[in-house]
Amino acid sequence: MRVLARAFALMGRERDGLRRPGSDQARGIALLLAAILGFTLMDATAKHLTLTYHPAQVIWARFIGNLLIFALIFRGAMLPLLRTRQPGMQFARAMMQLGSVGCSSPRCNTSVG
Repeated sequence: MRVLARAFALMGRERDGLRRPGSDQARGIALLLAAILGFTLMDATAKHLTLTYHPAQVIWARFIGNLLIFALIFRGAMLPLLRTRQPGMQFARAMMQLGSVGCSSPRCNTSVG
């Protein structure tokens, strides 16, 4: 949590003592739009790839990619961030996320009738 606190503190620092009013709001809006675009592209790409590859392969590649990005961002502080007080809840969350991603593929969506 200390790493996240430092990251958020860095976001709020003034650069060279100059800060324009509203620049934080504009940056926040831009980051939100970029995140929405990123999630949409990631979901569409995963659904497209499941037409060619097995959904388990797509899910595996997606989560390994996320782990690599996480490792790059939090380099030295990664292991303490992965420690949890509730491993059962983390496992349940992981299984629900895996099921959610796996069943969002076109192969899983079968129509009845």
